[in-house]
Amino acid sequence: MTKEEIKKARAIKEKFLEEKRIEFSKTAKTSLPKEEWGVHESHCCFEHGCKYGDDDCPVAIGLIKQKYKCEICSDNEQDEDSGFDQTELQIYLLREQLKEKDKKILELKKKLEEL
Repeated sequence: MTKEEIKKARAIKEKFLEEKRIEFSKTAKTSLPKEEWGVHESHCCFEHGCKYGDDDCPVAIGLIKQKYKCEICSDNEQDEDSGFDQTELQIYLLREQLKEKDKKILELKKKLEEL
């Protein structure tokens, strides 16, 4: 993958994860007191879960956004030149391409129905 493709794929992935976080946050509930949320906000990840193993971590279930990248996210980013997470990023690129093709198919189907 080129640097530009990696950058685009990362943006698609971040958008996808944020959409999912917002969706999950609508019904998410945690038993953890708000006083403990700060440590989770700094160390946990919506994608990779709670660093402390809490099932109802406010970050992992989407109630709050993480402040920093978790250790796994940071490691993956450093390893991208070696191809470590390029497969995952390619999946996000392909997913976006499929969405565009689906949209095109629906437009063509609508035009056909109009004929």
